[in-house]
Amino acid sequence: MLNTAFRFVLCFLFFAFFILQSCGGKNEPDLSEKEYRRFAEALDSALDAGNPNFLKTNSDLDELGEERARKLKLRLADVKNFKQAFSEGMQAVFDTLAWRGKGGDFEYIRYEQKNGEHHAFLRLFYEQGGINYYDFILGSKNGKPVVRDIYVFIIGRTIGEAVGSDASSGMKRSDSVNTLKIFREQASTGNVPETILAYNTLPKKYREVKSVLLQYMSICSGHDAEEYAAAAATFKKLYRDDAGYNLLMFDDCSKTGDYRKSIYYLDELDKIVKDPLLDYYRANLYSAMDSTERSLELFRKVAENMPGLARERSCRAILNTHIYYSEYDKALAVCKELVSRKFFTKQEVEETLLEEQTLFLLLPDVVAWLGE
Repeated sequence: MLNTAFRFVLCFLFFAFFILQSCGGKNEPDLSEKEYRRFAEALDSALDAGNPNFLKTNSDLDELGEERARKLKLRLADVKNFKQAFSEGMQAVFDTLAWRGKGGDFEYIRYEQKNGEHHAFLRLFYEQGGINYYDFILGSKNGKPVVRDIYVFIIGRTIGEAVGSDASSGMKRSDSVNTLKIFREQASTGNVPETILAYNTLPKKYREVKSVLLQYMSICSGHDAEEYAAAAATFKKLYRDDAGYNLLMFDDCSKTGDYRKSIYYLDELDKIVKDPLLDYYRANLYSAMDSTERSLELFRKVAENMPGLARERSCRAILNTHIYYSEYDKALAVCKELVSRKFFTKQEVEETLLEEQTLFLLLPDVVAWLGE
């Protein structure tokens, strides 16, 4: 009797094990490197086009919200409201990224796999000249790649952590949550006056949350110098040891005209991100210090190696420098080289790179070249 019962238990366990193996639990089969690279390229294209829907439909916000709720050890009764606030916060960030991408230049830098995770590194070169770095942490769901979270280099944390912190802080007061929601919405559309109004309506403790403060500074930069300076001073006071401090100080020193100190902070930042695009900023700083030869050397280096918006701006700077010093032969030689190397067409050189150089375009040699 005992032997029969034992055999029955063994059969039951074997059958249960077989069923569990067949179901596979929640674990997703890993995808190929090629699939993740293709996904990263599609992500880059979507953000460059200003399309937030790609991120919204290819991100596992439900799982990330669950994970943040577990780490924050929320009460079961609070999880539903937290996940809703978290999802809204993340989608507002996606809108902001797409808005920035539409006016700037996202570039997919590289893919790598580390610690069992898949990472796609993208750089954002803002229209106003700013820069940021994003590590998109990828996974798979239903056999397709998805974004699990996004690590932002200059703030030293993931967006999931930042938004999760905002969402959990706001659970205590619904009026603050609503104001924070308005702030995120206005920031995502680039509405500077309404963003400033919403930010200044927030309680002080929410205005000093790092992710809120950085998003606010990003919106104010290039639009409201007074608000930007006040926010930058708060950031320096509260987050001096943060990974974004060097980037902030580089920007701050540039605005105040302390160019040598700005180069120092730029070099410190480069030790972390190791990005050749930072030579574009060095070139501008040397130009501001009248170190023309060094500036041109760096602009040429960027134009040679960095396509897109960086190349366009560097070539424009090279041409403007030669024309400023009446080096017209050198400027024309640069124009010819850009076209011969197929960096730009003649029409692009004329309409884009030389749009402010009307007198140069009227020179006989330039007119003859354009007419060839």
